[in-house]
Amino acid sequence: MIDTLKSIILDFQEIELETGVPRHLKIRTIPGKATVCIGVRRSGKSTYLFQVIKRLLDRGASSENILYLNFFDDRLHRISFVIGTPI
Repeated sequence: MIDTLKSIILDFQEIELETGVPRHLKIRTIPGKATVCIGVRRSGKSTYLFQVIKRLLDRGASSENILYLNFFDDRLHRISFVIGTPI
């Protein structure tokens, strides 16, 4: 599973982000904490996060410091968790 996660992360770092129409939404972040975007299907979560990621990259952030995981990725269909620990 570790190799699968590595592959997914590296694949994401190489794609061209589709950022769509700019959103005027602001999400407050807490320094040192992960930021998570949740919502109903097809509401623009991924597009918005891609816009945030693009903005970070344009400002000089390293792609190695940005993590995006899509849990609908078919490569993750066998993953399961019990209290945060992979089985």
